[in-house]
This record gives sequence, structure tokens and C-alpha cells, in this order.
Amino acid sequence: MRAPIVVACSLFFSCAFSQVSIGHRFGLASTRWIADGSNKEYTELYNSSQHDLLGVALEIPLDVRVLRYGRISTGLAFIQKGTSYESKGNFYRHNYLQIPFYLGPEFNYHRFAVSPQIGVGYGEYVRGEYHYNYDDQTPQGVLLLGRADDTGYLLTSPTHEWSLLGRLNLTYHVQRSRLELSLGYQHGLNNVMYGNVEFVDPNGNVAEPLTARQRSFVVQIGYSLELFCRIQKTTTFPVDSASRNAEVPEEEPRVRIGQRFGGTTSSIAFNGSLREENTRINDGAERLLATATAVVVSIRLGERLFFQPELAYSQKGWRCQWYPRPTTGNDLLRMNYAELPLLAKYLFGKAKLRPFAIVGPTVSMGVGGVDRYGLAGTWNGGFYEALPVVFGAQEGTTKYELFDLSGVVGGGLAFRSGEGELFIDVRYQHSFTDFYPERNHFLYSESAEAYHRNWILSVGYLVPWRK
Repeated sequence: MRAPIVVACSLFFSCAFSQVSIGHRFGLASTRWIADGSNKEYTELYNSSQHDLLGVALEIPLDVRVLRYGRISTGLAFIQKGTSYESKGNFYRHNYLQIPFYLGPEFNYHRFAVSPQIGVGYGEYVRGEYHYNYDDQTPQGVLLLGRADDTGYLLTSPTHEWSLLGRLNLTYHVQRSRLELSLGYQHGLNNVMYGNVEFVDPNGNVAEPLTARQRSFVVQIGYSLELFCRIQKTTTFPVDSASRNAEVPEEEPRVRIGQRFGGTTSSIAFNGSLREENTRINDGAERLLATATAVVVSIRLGERLFFQPELAYSQKGWRCQWYPRPTTGNDLLRMNYAELPLLAKYLFGKAKLRPFAIVGPTVSMGVGGVDRYGLAGTWNGGFYEALPVVFGAQEGTTKYELFDLSGVVGGGLAFRSGEGELFIDVRYQHSFTDFYPERNHFLYSESAEAYHRNWILSVGYLVPWRK
């Protein structure tokens, strides 16, 4: 019984869907809150103080062509929304994992295509931050924001958001891949105002609770790579058995260029001269989840051997506080690096889906970060300060070594589609440089060493580079 169903479904998809593609997009979202309440004077005052907040917008899109001119698009997205107010660096930032669903026509003009789309999106809130300044002289602080069912947070936000979506996709076709520019708008339907905050109007009276919806403009660039096409009818000719069994080798393009994006889980190998401090810090540490992305160049050196330099951005660190006091759950050190991996890549086999191995050194330069710590005894550890990470030898600051040398080893799977390639890889990055100088005054130990230990999971693509 199952066989006819499978055959029928296969025939339906072969006839209805002429192309399925996957890729990823990266860009920015500009968002502000539009508030509403019974006190119109206070509502207008609140809205007039709002400014657009810039956040990151990432997406792994899955795109299906329906019949001849229609497109259905979905995928998995990460987007930062929120609002900024006044002029002193005060803002709320919300992080969402979002599942969008779009549909619309596509109009093709030679290599170019235009696709207006509308749809809906569901976003799951994964916490955020409130940045504040009391005045122009006070250093900025950070207050962590929880979900509605979280405890230990001064402010909490609803756990999800539904949005109406609209966008315009502009596409340029390069063989079986597409370069894309996406211009979108998201109209939030849920109230994102915090339910555990009491508002006071300009006259000092307690105001009726406000409601607020988020309005976002999104700009993204990216790519997509075709996974399969509808089977076309072809004319067959008789061939002898020798010709039928002979392999026709497919030569790899000389140079490919592309991008990878993924997540990292990192820790620090710390060793202090005082045993009790060494134990306290290491036992109180947890791994840090962060992001990594890179522009990738693949140069063919042989039939299966490639040289793969990358220009990468990676976040490293851990969840731990090095001050001489007990750690708290949301303390973290996040260090941002610009990196230059110089990798050798070896592909196994000649099939369309092939495993590969990578190995090589990486040179990194620190470009910022944040050292975030909770103020002991304040709001159950829900109130957090943040200091910028400083690299180099400036006196009187919390400073770390500017350069880091590490080695990378890993592997993955590559799927060849025409002359393009989709890949997924996992790599381990082992630092050889002590980034924590002895002159740092935050430790009791007279000497200490700290080295990054980083795992990276990435998805990416490569397309031929042609003059």
C-alpha cells in the first residue's frame, strides 16, 4: 500500500515543483516600538521618544518554485528587534528564532528575477538585553531580559511573537546558484511591553499599562543553490555496454568563492598559580554559545586537494567571572576576533556527496567584546554591568593580548550541484597563545595562563569564480 502512495507523491512533486533551493542570508533589521494606551498624552510622549534600533537578521531559506511562476519560501531565521529611546544609548534588544512563511510570484528577465512576497512569521523569544545610561558621564550598564515564565529577572517579555511579513526579492542567476537582495517589512501582532513594569505619566501618576507592537524593516544579501530540478523528457540513443559503464570525470573549477555561517561553543583552558583560585574559576565556568562567519576561497591544487584561505569573524570566551567572588549564572566573557585561517582541504571520492577533511593554522586579531558580570546581591543576580573588552597594552584597563595563534582541524560533507557546492563542516580550534597577560590585576594568582578552546559548526556554499 505504501509503494503506490510514495510513487504518487513523487509524481506530484516532480510535476508541481520545478526547483528547490537552499542557502543563507545576512543583513540588518531596523526596528522601533509603536505604543498604544488609554492615556493619549503619555502614549504620544512615549512614541515621540522612540528611535530605530539596528539589529542582526540571519536566515537559512528554503525556496520552492511552484508550477511555473509561483514561489513558496520558508526556513529558519534569527532576528534582533527592539527600540531605542532618548539620546544616551538606552535601548531594548529582543532576540528571536523565527520561522517565516512567504508566497508570491516570480518574474524573470534573462539572468535577473523579481519576486514580491507576503506571508506570516512565528518568532520564539530567546531573551535579550536592556542597555542604559543614567547620564552622559555614567558608564553604560546592561540588564538581562527574560521570558514571561523566567524567574530572577527584573524585566520579562512575552515568549513569542506573530508577525505579518512582506518582502521584495531581487535575484541574479549564476548557473544553478542565485545571488539575492531581500528588502522586507515585519509588522508585529503581539504586545511586547513588559507586564511587570509600572509606568508613571509626566504628572507623576501611575499610568494605565501600555501595549507596544514592533515594526521592522529588514535588508539582507545572500545566496541560494539549487538542490534538484524537475526531470525533463529527453531523447535516448542506444549505446554499447562499454560506453554505458565508462565514467566521465568532472573537473572541479579552479577557484570557488563563497561564505559560511554557524555557531560556536567555546571555553578557556585556565591555569593559575594558586590552586584554590584555579579550582574556583574552572569549576564555576560553563561553555559560551556564540557565532562565527567567514568569506571562503577554495583553490584547487590537485584532483582532490584544495587550499582554502578564509577571512573570518568569530566570538570566543566562556561563562565565568574572574573576580575574587562566587560566579553567577549569566556572567560571561565574549571576545570578538577577526581571523585568517589558512587551511588545506582534502575531498574523498568523486560522488556528488563527499566527505572532506580540513587542517591548518589560524591567525586572529582581537576587535572587541564584552565582559559582563552580575552585581552581587542585586535583584537576585538579575542586574548586570558590562565592560568593553580592550586588546593591547593600554595602561589602567582590562586588557588582553591583541593577537592569537591557533590550529584548526575538522571535517564535513560537501554536496556538489553543477559547479557550485553546499557544505557543512565541524572544526576544532586550539589556541597556542596565552591571551591573559600576567599584569592583569583581577586575579590573586601571581601568574596565570589562559587559552581558547573552540568548536565551530558551519553551513556554507561555494560558487565558481570567473573573470
